[in-house]
Amino acid sequence: MKRRTQLLAVASMLLIAGAALFAQDPAQKAPVANFGITPPEGGVIKGWSSAVIRTGAATKLDNGPFGAKALKFDGSDAAVCVMDYAAADARIKNAKTVTLSLAIRLDSIAGGVIKPGFGLQIENGMLSFTNGSSFKVTATEKLVPNRWYQVAVTCSHSEVKLYLDGVINAFSSVKSSDDVLSWFNPAGKFGKFNGALASIQIWDRAVSDDEIRRIDTDTKGLDVLVNDIETAKKDVRSAEVIAYLDATIEQISKIKNTRKTSVYDQHYAASIGMTALKLARADVLFRTTSLAKTPFTILQVQTTSRQMRSPEKFPEDPQYSGSLRIAAAIGEYEPAAFLVYGYKTLPGFSISVSDFENENGDILPRTIVDQKVVAYLPRNGWNAIYYSNVQQNVPDLLVNSETTCNLAPGAAMPEADAKTIQPVNIPPNIAKHFWFTVKVPQDAKPGLYQAMASAKSAGVEIGKFPIQLRVYPFTLPAPKTNYDRKRDFMAIVVGETTNLKTVGEARHKANLRNAIAHNINHPVIQAANANDLKKDLAIRKDLGMDLKGSVIALYPDNGTLMTAPDKASALPAGQDPYAAAASALASFKAIAGHTDLYFYGATASLLGNDAAAAKVWLDIVRKGAKVITTGNSEDAYTLPILDLLHARAYYPSYLEAEKWHAMQGRLISCGKQLVVFNPDIMRRFFGVTLYRENHDGFFLASFSGNPNVWTQDRTGIYHRQNLSYPTASGTPINTIAYEALREGLDDIRYITLLRMLVDEAFESGNQDAIYAAKKAVSIFEQLNTSRGNLDLMRMEVADRIIHIMTYLGKDVK
Repeated sequence: MKRRTQLLAVASMLLIAGAALFAQDPAQKAPVANFGITPPEGGVIKGWSSAVIRTGAATKLDNGPFGAKALKFDGSDAAVCVMDYAAADARIKNAKTVTLSLAIRLDSIAGGVIKPGFGLQIENGMLSFTNGSSFKVTATEKLVPNRWYQVAVTCSHSEVKLYLDGVINAFSSVKSSDDVLSWFNPAGKFGKFNGALASIQIWDRAVSDDEIRRIDTDTKGLDVLVNDIETAKKDVRSAEVIAYLDATIEQISKIKNTRKTSVYDQHYAASIGMTALKLARADVLFRTTSLAKTPFTILQVQTTSRQMRSPEKFPEDPQYSGSLRIAAAIGEYEPAAFLVYGYKTLPGFSISVSDFENENGDILPRTIVDQKVVAYLPRNGWNAIYYSNVQQNVPDLLVNSETTCNLAPGAAMPEADAKTIQPVNIPPNIAKHFWFTVKVPQDAKPGLYQAMASAKSAGVEIGKFPIQLRVYPFTLPAPKTNYDRKRDFMAIVVGETTNLKTVGEARHKANLRNAIAHNINHPVIQAANANDLKKDLAIRKDLGMDLKGSVIALYPDNGTLMTAPDKASALPAGQDPYAAAASALASFKAIAGHTDLYFYGATASLLGNDAAAAKVWLDIVRKGAKVITTGNSEDAYTLPILDLLHARAYYPSYLEAEKWHAMQGRLISCGKQLVVFNPDIMRRFFGVTLYRENHDGFFLASFSGNPNVWTQDRTGIYHRQNLSYPTASGTPINTIAYEALREGLDDIRYITLLRMLVDEAFESGNQDAIYAAKKAVSIFEQLNTSRGNLDLMRMEVADRIIHIMTYLGKDVK
């Protein structure tokens, strides 16, 4: 059941979840309704205009944003009405464009089953504007409870714009059939609002983007913020930090003393003020560390956080450790993300890392660390797969040089990224996002290692901090399925860069190496003829790829036979429709030494409904190969083929997977455009979610593809997003999403090892080992893998692995 809180705008009244607000202003360019909330005098709450607001039965005053007052609603039937609205009614009624602005704080949502009404509404924390039937535009950012937002919406017969905190967040064109200006006929029911409202304004015109950024607000709250910084400064000892706090106070004071201070400016002042307070805290916590007297500080953050980071926004998950901490198995790639804040401008900031050493004197070379800086780029959202006209900067690419993303005029893609990470400039209050990936050598000895990172600005060392690396006493197996630990969990990807003929041998090899490093065990083979197939297979074999379970597309006969078998009669006279399949199978067997091969079959339109398709597929199975099909139709259940691998376009279901396993088939999750920028989704969905739902893997058609991914952000109704981006030189540039996908597969590898050790413990007869195994299974089954911290889950699993290994007599030094 959905809960919806609705803000309902009407011509003669503005209904806000049970609140009706009216006012007028005689100036044509000024708002028709414009009022802030001040403490009542004689029972009447006065607004900014000549109108007044009368309190409802249970409506209360609350603290608003930046020291202003607000109307507080508690989810009951309380209401507020603004009188003297006749002129406002006429002006809004005749307006061709209407703009509404208000400050809103969402506390919670109450109410029963409701229908969409007309106006602003909040559903599951998502703000949207709707006409109640044919039109709806939804913000891309979910509202966080107990935080003030400045919300604005501009409606006309041609477009609707939705703003959050002074910045356009969502936009949509309006069709002639969509009535978005009937402010006179409230439609449907709406839930009761639990939260607060302030600074409410209505215009009978389109307010410009710049005007919305600069809507006037009260600045009293900034005085409190300045006082808090002054108080925090008393505990700070570093001269660098004190100077930084003084500069921040001065900057906030300038904003506060401006004759007209916008919400945008207020949020900026609040942002730098809160950052200053937290960095003052960091100075206290780091007093005994190597960061005690440096002009910068570092904060390690979760690599795959669901939080959409911003250089201007202080992170929600900072680790005040004064060092970087990484834990990885032998042979594993493991990332660490951290933010660097400067207490002053740091030009040409760079970091160099020493060799790692443990207490026994064992050395791991500094070259095991791959340094990258995170490039924030305008994208179509954080969680969505659909295209939107509204873009926002999101953390996306991992680059050596921030200038790599600046394409030359007319270029389809950059020539190349820099070979090593380049110095960056760090201004005060702006975080620089770094990403270090450690590749633990196969011959590394387990234990706790430490290296020192030296930070420089303009070539001069300005401080050091340690990097601690814990190497676990085990290596990870290939990811296996939850229901059968003898079956591989299949990571299948396809895209232009899995096509040897399209990208050329150099780029093809680079992409395959990159896929291997990211646990992608089945990059689809795209070969149009026997020669291309043989060449591609030879390259993969030379790279050490396991060719078992390979997936081949396009060949035989350029895909016609497999994806449209009803057209097989169109082949040249005398050509055997199965000869190409037999030839491909023979070529594969000659190189791979087996026929563990999947031919790419048809989509849902043919599944189970086409006798020709079934005949072709069955004949291929009789020759010793297998078939992979895609779709979302239940007709696939009727296919009389054993070992069929089906890629289903739906949300994973344990029961659905069991149907396929009962037929000796395999089920994977198919997503043509399922790559999103949020790394938590990428890691969680393609990792533990599919694993626990007993799926056999995933099929992603958004690998590194078309070069115009750099210059085009749309493909049909979807936004364009790839796991890695091409360069002219051939070396791909990876995304955070790709790193998160590797982390998700590594989660399965850790769990696979744990379950293998559990099986071994049960068979050992060692009661201590059996008890440890049962406890490990019990703990794992109770973990909340849908919302829990996956880093903590990984640590818990590693702990249990070592615990069981100890009882089994394995070396865990």
